[in-house]
Amino acid sequence: MSNKIILVTALAASFRRAGLGFTDQGTCLCREQLTDEQYQQIIGEKRLSVREVAPHEIPETADTSAIRWLLDGDGQTGKTDSTQITLVTVATFAEAFAQLDPSNPDHFTGGGKPQLDPLSKMLGRAVSGAERDSEWDAFKAAGATA
Repeated sequence: MSNKIILVTALAASFRRAGLGFTDQGTCLCREQLTDEQYQQIIGEKRLSVREVAPHEIPETADTSAIRWLLDGDGQTGKTDSTQITLVTVATFAEAFAQLDPSNPDHFTGGGKPQLDPLSKMLGRAVSGAERDSEWDAFKAAGATA
């Protein structure tokens, strides 16, 4: 993985495209975190500015949460305010769900769904809420538990 960083800036205060949210302050992603379809939707959107940046070119106001693991120099560990979560790269949502701890608020939302940040880190790409919900529903319907 080349870990090419892209800075996506919305022309409005906030804007959604390809299942992801962007702001006028900028949102950083690794190109490899996006599916080809998501990437094409983002670069084709006239209300978004997309450019490749080096880490030292990232504006201080930009959201770097999706690439924090890269900026911290560790592709498998995500840090939160109070807890360090060790995440293992996996190939499927089922494998990711099985790794998460339902009692950890860094892993699960208050509504009982897996958090997007750890899922994205484990799968090595950005995961949208809709994609997570669909996969989570299928995971639960199959009788599996996290």
